[in-house]
Amino acid sequence: MTATERVLALQRDNIRGLKLEPGALDQLNNLAATHAASDRQTEVESIWRAILEREPDYLFARASLGRIEAQRGHVAEARALLDPLLARRRMHLSEFATVAIAHIKTGLADGKPHEAKSWLEMWERALPDDPRVDIFRKEIRRRSRARPDVRQDSDRFRTAPALTNAINTRLYRK
Repeated sequence: MTATERVLALQRDNIRGLKLEPGALDQLNNLAATHAASDRQTEVESIWRAILEREPDYLFARASLGRIEAQRGHVAEARALLDPLLARRRMHLSEFATVAIAHIKTGLADGKPHEAKSWLEMWERALPDDPRVDIFRKEIRRRSRARPDVRQDSDRFRTAPALTNAINTRLYRK
């Protein structure tokens, strides 16, 4: 089975799941993720926005929309979506990975590869075997070389060690 065939099969499974449990946020999120994998951005964004209208604290939709805004260069909008997630008392490891990716994209979009690197390091400590870490590490290196004029410190991330400790103590596995 090809990657495209797997994505299409997952989309069908998610649609079947929504028929069994209409409006289930996890099924809607999974459908949005499979649409994202097949580059159906308009549908993806509308699904995640609909989820946030129903449940403003739904982490995956909020982080995913933050990532989309960052990719568009709308850094302020991305941060507005992501900042409330930092107040969470606990996060599952998969949730943390999603939040870290969104913050990495936001840091890179804001011309702050050092910020993206801080998030990458936290993510790697939490999930050292996640294969996506290497993909983002390469992207951060590439962007860091492309912007030698960027300062390597940031008022926003002077507290990165404290944030790292706080987040790492609240992560959990199922």
